Amino acid sequence: MRETSCVNYDGLTNAGVRLGTSTLSIISGVAKTAKDVSDMVWVDVPTLITTNTGWDLEEFAQRMEGGSNVAEAKLDAFDEYIEEINSTVRRSRSLEDVTSFSDYAQWLGDLGSSQIPQLAAVAGTGGYGLALLASSAYGNKLNQLEKEMGVSQEAYEDLLKEYSALPEGSKEREAMEGELDRTKKQLENFTPLQMRGTAFMVGLGEYASEKITQGILKRSVPSPRLYSTLAKANKGDLSRGFRKGVKDFYNKKITKLGVLRGPLEEGASEVFAQGMENLADKYIMNKDISLTDGMNEAFWSGAAIGAGIKVAGGAMGLIMKPAIADRSAEINANLEKINSLSKDLDRLKGMEPTESIEKDIARIEGDL
Repeated sequence: MRETSCVNYDGLTNAGVRLGTSTLSIISGVAKTAKDVSDMVWVDVPTLITTNTGWDLEEFAQRMEGGSNVAEAKLDAFDEYIEEINSTVRRSRSLEDVTSFSDYAQWLGDLGSSQIPQLAAVAGTGGYGLALLASSAYGNKLNQLEKEMGVSQEAYEDLLKEYSALPEGSKEREAMEGELDRTKKQLENFTPLQMRGTAFMVGLGEYASEKITQGILKRSVPSPRLYSTLAKANKGDLSRGFRKGVKDFYNKKITKLGVLRGPLEEGASEVFAQGMENLADKYIMNKDISLTDGMNEAFWSGAAIGAGIKVAGGAMGLIMKPAIADRSAEINANLEKINSLSKDLDRLKGMEPTESIEKDIARIEGDL
């Protein structure tokens, strides 16, 4: 990896970098999932067949494993590239870093820029976006566990070398036996089944979490039909419509605390996703963690995103819905008139032309 230096760029530059690397991270996760599925089909299954039947597919499995190793090296290089880009800007703020309003603003900016690609995927592609994000979460978690396995393997080998070099029966050798045993047991947790099961639970949690986000988006953002209708209405009287919308929004939503629904739901969905990961890490990978680790950050991050969705969707609705409502009756009446005149015109053109009919055709064409 090339040497890079962290520069404290302005907020816009930091946000742009995080937006880009978050998008690349989603792509990387999906690619890792595709690679893992390919490994299961073309490497693991032929190996099992060779082991349990008389068919010899070992050579085929080895060839496919060689291709898989090449793909893994390329994905690792891609991850290093993402990390290299991230290293050129300020480290993302966490909730624990927030001690001032400036820190809070930076935390919100980092959070928003990192979540935009996910929100775009959910809003723009529906169910496909949910599957995409779940797939990415699976791949990235599996990759994280494989890296942890590599670190544990390296630590175990270093300890084993140090242990073997000590004299038999020495106190130092006896003292190291416990640490060596703990490291070996930790390494034994990284079986393919355990890692894939953990990654699957994380992907499932991500799917369920983003499904809730999709519902919040659908409720908060105006229907696309409003945009075309607004254009037909020549944008309406936006200033008057906006004031009316603000008043209605306040009366119907804020006074009934309906404005809190989105943030609370999104916060709860992020806590659920974090809880699924914690459960998998603790009971499948046997990690020494608490089930509540990361939940505080997850809730407030989700609540902030939910509030952002409500504000953005509400702003569009405040401007557009009242303006469209003022002109929708007129638009519908004009459309019905156009439809009726078009039918009359088609009927007249199908008749034998006379002076009277030609006048009627000219009049209708003029009206249209």
